[in-house]
Amino acid sequence: MKVALLHCYSATNAGDGLLVIEAIDLIREAFPDAKIDVSAQHPDTFEDLGPGVVVLDGGFSPRGPGRDWLRMLRRLDEYDLVVGVGGGYLRAGHPREALVTALTRR
Repeated sequence: MKVALLHCYSATNAGDGLLVIEAIDLIREAFPDAKIDVSAQHPDTFEDLGPGVVVLDGGFSPRGPGRDWLRMLRRLDEYDLVVGVGGGYLRAGHPREALVTALTRR
């Protein structure tokens, strides 16, 4: 079983970090041997999420979305399950946030 876990932001945000851990726990409860690919905007903040969990860089740079994230999106049909957590909400409090929101909605 291959699982894609999307919209993971950063473990430095306690709420996002908890959502990721709880999502992984729920996936493991349902599918104990699942291989989980986590797409996080700040992958370096997530440490040791357990066996079979790979954290991919889902962040954006001034040049656009990261390669790991684009590669993962192109392969979504290869996953048996796609799960989204709450770190992927849209916001536009500042011009840069509005631009990122506009770019990611496509």
